[in-house]
Amino acid sequence: MQVNFNEEKHIYSIKEHIIPSVTQIISEIIGYPFYASEWHMNRGRVVHKCAELIAHGKTFTWDEQVDGYVKAIFRFFDEVKPKVKFVEKIVYSKVYDFAGTIDLVAQIGNWNFILDYKNSFSKDQLGLQLAAYTIALWETEKIRVVWNAGVELSNTGNYKLHRINENYPGKYEKEFLALRTVYGIKQRNNLLTKGE
Repeated sequence: MQVNFNEEKHIYSIKEHIIPSVTQIISEIIGYPFYASEWHMNRGRVVHKCAELIAHGKTFTWDEQVDGYVKAIFRFFDEVKPKVKFVEKIVYSKVYDFAGTIDLVAQIGNWNFILDYKNSFSKDQLGLQLAAYTIALWETEKIRVVWNAGVELSNTGNYKLHRINENYPGKYEKEFLALRTVYGIKQRNNLLTKGE
């Protein structure tokens, strides 16, 4: 099943069916703790693109405005040595009807991880986001993920790896599915506040 993604509008769809994204569901129900200006969002897209190129082993040049973040990603790959399975992987849960894009699926040691690059984050919200990806990745690729982690990038060239939780069984999966249920009820009753 082909999921289309309009990056400019951040809309996932299959044919005419609009699929709610993981971040839309979370922010609609419990809010989003950080405000990001358009400039910061663009910087984030550039950093993610650099991370994608690094994961694929490509050589490239980058703007000095993202130099520390790019160096942090290189350092993460040099020190942690993740074995890359997928980069910027779009996943879709047909069972629960949501979609999202995973930054990185990799094996670290003996375990499969879903990793997400962040400048700052709420551990609970990241836990919910990555748990949703875990559910959809299992449906999409039948890959069991035991650990999720945030890779917190600093403009100083450093990173911190934040292991979120062991997934099976996982509280964050149950909590995300509860959010998905509430989102569906609001959607059915035309109560969504984000114009969806």
